[in-house]
Amino acid sequence: FPYTTLFRSTPVSCGMVPNVLHTKHPHTPIVYPNFAHYSCDIGYTLDSTAHGQKSFQIQCQGTRAFTATQDCVAVNCGTCPTVDVSQKFSHSHSIETGDRTYLQSCNYVCDTGYTLNQEAAGPSSHSVSCMATGEFTEPPGCLPVSCGTPPQFANTRMNGPASRDDTVVYSEHVDYACDTGYSLDGTAAGEYVFAMTCTESGVFDSAPTCHPVVCGVPPSTWAAARSEEHTSEL
Repeated sequence: FPYTTLFRSTPVSCGMVPNVLHTKHPHTPIVYPNFAHYSCDIGYTLDSTAHGQKSFQIQCQGTRAFTATQDCVAVNCGTCPTVDVSQKFSHSHSIETGDRTYLQSCNYVCDTGYTLNQEAAGPSSHSVSCMATGEFTEPPGCLPVSCGTPPQFANTRMNGPASRDDTVVYSEHVDYACDTGYSLDGTAAGEYVFAMTCTESGVFDSAPTCHPVVCGVPPSTWAAARSEEHTSEL
């Protein structure tokens, strides 16, 4: 009987799996008709949304070529948040414009009179980063500079709105009034009220002084006697 030679067919190989940025995938050759599975790295999806699809697969075809790969793109957090999004961004403004994606930052500068620790010389800039969740990290917040408790003055009383032990911060003011018998210019008809405002430098602006009202030179004894004599004659 004649011998028949049998040939075993072997599947064709497509070779090594192609590399795709920001993915985890096999690093071995793939043969027909097997699949290679890809998983996007943290912070990356197929459509840039935080809840988008995070994996795909390609197949080795009989033509020794793989089907098309897909791209894993960074999650988009949107534009840098403002006070319209959260009060935590009050009194600050962002340097960047446009959308931020995973690991990118938004840098902020506090407005005049605001710092991160309420000290006039304290840090006045901060940043937030785009996270894999599609949200930004929490900001520390810009706080008004503190001037401490209101100063006290001789012959002067406080009229609020702060009390002696309250801390007054940037742009807030304290009202004062001179005691009875005192005015700002030493005259009976002179102004006797004033206000002090906490400045961006962490100190109060300058205050006037309450002076005792001046009555002038008293009449002499002779003049007083003549006045009384004239009165009696009438």
